[in-house]
Amino acid sequence: MPGLYPKIGSWLQKETAAWFGFQTMELWSIEAIKKIVMTGLGFCALPYITVKEDVESGKLKILPHSEKFEPIYSHMLIKKKKWLSPAVKAFVELVLKSISEWIKEWLFKIKK
Repeated sequence: MPGLYPKIGSWLQKETAAWFGFQTMELWSIEAIKKIVMTGLGFCALPYITVKEDVESGKLKILPHSEKFEPIYSHMLIKKKKWLSPAVKAFVELVLKSISEWIKEWLFKIKK
């Protein structure tokens, strides 16, 4: 996900530093970020899938917030005539299912 973490990082750096005078640190390893947070040295914004096990085991805690992150756009290209492994097929199906669910939620909100 190139572009995702730098955008969130720059938002955190700009907003939290302005409000609370926090010092920020940029790391490229999700495991390193989680270890730092687990030791009590800070907080972070990561996709839930990367912290799910740690949250369920009680090692990490989700903090509620009211901030809304700007949407992050992405593209997925697949060659039509190229063989796809079962893992890639499953990933594509998961992405398409997630997108269709998001579209249904979005349309429902518009109709209200």
